[in-house]
Amino acid sequence: MASLQALIDAALADHDPALGTTLEAHGLTEAPQLGEVLQVEPGWEALTSWLLAPWLNARLVTSQQLAVLPEALATDWRLIDKTPPAASASGQRLASLVKGAGALGEWLASIHYTQTTAEAEAQVAHLAPGESVVSQEGVWLGRGWLQQQANGEGIDGLLLTRRRYAELTAQREREEEALALAEEQCDVASEAIETLEQEREQQAEQERAHAASLQQLAVKERSLAQRLEHLESRATELDEELAQLQEDEAELALTLDEQRARWHLAMEQLESAAQARETNAEQRNRQREARDQLTQQHAPLKAQQQALALERERLSAERDSLRSQQARSSDVEERLSRIAELEEAREMLVEPDELAGKNSKNCFISVSSRKGA
Repeated sequence: MASLQALIDAALADHDPALGTTLEAHGLTEAPQLGEVLQVEPGWEALTSWLLAPWLNARLVTSQQLAVLPEALATDWRLIDKTPPAASASGQRLASLVKGAGALGEWLASIHYTQTTAEAEAQVAHLAPGESVVSQEGVWLGRGWLQQQANGEGIDGLLLTRRRYAELTAQREREEEALALAEEQCDVASEAIETLEQEREQQAEQERAHAASLQQLAVKERSLAQRLEHLESRATELDEELAQLQEDEAELALTLDEQRARWHLAMEQLESAAQARETNAEQRNRQREARDQLTQQHAPLKAQQQALALERERLSAERDSLRSQQARSSDVEERLSRIAELEEAREMLVEPDELAGKNSKNCFISVSSRKGA
């Protein structure tokens, strides 16, 4: 890059010592040179540098600055109005490939361009007055004249050198960015290495702890193996007990079926007994109603019987008294005969009560016999 920069500086250098003083006197020290600002389509730099070689050191100024400068100066220099002309020509004009040429754009618009020399030679016959054609191979043709580009790296190669310099500058910037990125990545990698070292130490500690855990697990495994043997023996015992329980369950199922059959039979008997009880209850109710009716019917007789019993007792007492006095009076005999009559009447009254009692007793015996059945 230093050599390319040296070539660019040499191509744009002002060899006249008085030129710097003149530029400073007219305030044009900071005015750019055409070779510094010219932009050309890739592939056409060498040809454009060759065509514009006399003008690459020229200063780009405004139209006002160009108007106030003296017409003749002792110093050999070139100035270009940096205002570009209006585009009017059509076709493949060299002005379409170049930007930043200022007023020279009008002259570049008069130059056609082709890819090959044969195409340029074929186009010469169709050129208007003042126009020319140039091929990318470096042949410049006009009506009645021809100029061939020579090989070299002088002022003719300025634009190509600038392009190479720009490409190398961009490449260097990319490489510097890549280098900075690589340095950052190295820093990150160093930090990652430190982190990995710490993680490795932690993993070593974890491995030691894991080894201790494995030993503990081995002890637990032996204990579990013994426990497993005990459980297997216990499982065998439980299987035997389960088989015995299944046999007992089968026997219990048979017994349960028998008991269920008996229970159904007992339920049927209970239902029959319940029906019989209901029937007996109805009969008892009817007998109780009949007895109540008889009791109601015999209630006056019982009252009369009680009264007669009292009378009998009284008469018996009187009879006893009269017997002791039988000899005393004939009235006593009459009373005795009366007592005899009353006794006969009492016996007549007792017989219906005895008959009712016998009927109730017979009904009770019948109900009891049905319950027993």
